[in-house]
Amino acid sequence: MIMEAETKKWIEKHIDKVVDKFRYGKLKVSDPEWCPCFKNDKCHAIGLADMNCFLCYCPHYENDKEEGGCKINNEKGGWHLSDKLTTGRIWDCSGCDWPHKEENIKKVLRKVYSIDGEN
Repeated sequence: MIMEAETKKWIEKHIDKVVDKFRYGKLKVSDPEWCPCFKNDKCHAIGLADMNCFLCYCPHYENDKEEGGCKINNEKGGWHLSDKLTTGRIWDCSGCDWPHKEENIKKVLRKVYSIDGEN
């Protein structure tokens, strides 16, 4: 419990620094080996200038289903259909920017650590 309280306090105090560290442009320069997508700028179809990589994997992706899905039904995602897939389809999030927007990352961190307030 002490560790959880200390982590919460640290996140609360440094939330802007945490989010800033994972800005696509900064991270690509400071740690170019961190992600294989940095080599070709092909992570997502979204504009990379404002992208944040903290939530590389979206917390709203339905990973309990073989075909995936979106728990918030974001209209920027969609089904990729193929007869080569076991289920015939898989959820494609490549057009979605929800987990890469800094305000959404802060919302997730605040929810996970039960932090009130806006930064």
